[in-house]
Amino acid sequence: GPRPRDLWIAPLDGSSPATLIASNVTSYVLSPDSRGALFYEYSSAAYHFRRVPLDGSEAPLALADYQSHAFLPVMTFTPDGSRAVIRAEPNNSYLFTAAMQGPADVRVLLVASIVLDSVEATAGGRLLFCAPLAGDTQVTLHSLALDGSDPRRISSGTSWVGAFHVAPNGTDVVYTDQGQLFRAAIDGSSPPVPLSGTVAGPSFAGFAPDGTRLVFASSPTSELFSVPLDGSTAPLRISRTGIAGGAVKLPLFITPDSRSALYAADHEATGAFDLWLAPLDGSSPALRLSPPLAPPGVIDYRLAPDGQRALYSAEERVGVVELFTVPFPSLPQDRHLLPR
Repeated sequence: GPRPRDLWIAPLDGSSPATLIASNVTSYVLSPDSRGALFYEYSSAAYHFRRVPLDGSEAPLALADYQSHAFLPVMTFTPDGSRAVIRAEPNNSYLFTAAMQGPADVRVLLVASIVLDSVEATAGGRLLFCAPLAGDTQVTLHSLALDGSDPRRISSGTSWVGAFHVAPNGTDVVYTDQGQLFRAAIDGSSPPVPLSGTVAGPSFAGFAPDGTRLVFASSPTSELFSVPLDGSTAPLRISRTGIAGGAVKLPLFITPDSRSALYAADHEATGAFDLWLAPLDGSSPALRLSPPLAPPGVIDYRLAPDGQRALYSAEERVGVVELFTVPFPSLPQDRHLLPR
């Protein structure tokens, strides 16, 4: 496995020397409040979980030790950073939490035959995870309270659900079950709402920042669709019509005003990706931002923080990858950034 290393903390302005805060660190994550680090040391065929404050005021504190099994641990946090959430695999899957301040207060929430890597604590005080529990015939989406109480099955329990996406409102979750995209309440207080209608092979692509809509891709045509999160209207195709064998690069980017999606797609299955901008409400056709390119076309792309332009890399000259910028929303007059 990875060789353990030392963990150091240093001010970004270089005003003081770096400080060693932990040794024998195999992997670590920083808490959302930037006050602590959660890490594990892998040694003697076991994972040793520890926490340490980033200011170096305390030595690392032992949280738990679990023998290794088939999967690497998953480490995350409650949204406020007050508790760590860990999945460990000594033989079955263990989900447990531990305090990031004060006594360790380790609480085992669940033991299951398997819990997949997708584990997330929500602002509403619940934990989302995918596992086969009693009554399930497949890996299923579940939630429970952070004290281990009130377990709720979210998905049907008869179709594999391996991933999920928490909506910006923090109370809903989106997932794919039995070939359909659904939105459901994380606390299980209301039944799931189908979102993808008759669109084949839906896969989640992104939420609008305001939480009102989401975008998903179809298969095998790799078209993009937009639909209200509440499922009040049918999905709208916002991309060009695709053909079998086409592809969309994910993740895509949605502008800060929640009006448009920036994406790269090979709609015609030529092997060349173009850059497109599409309104989420389907009010006008998708606009191609890049000029026609030979394969592979657009290699990588990003949305500028102000949501007013895109950056992308491409080969306009064979064997030369160049960086371009293009403004929204008019047709582009590409400006080279590098090289020239």
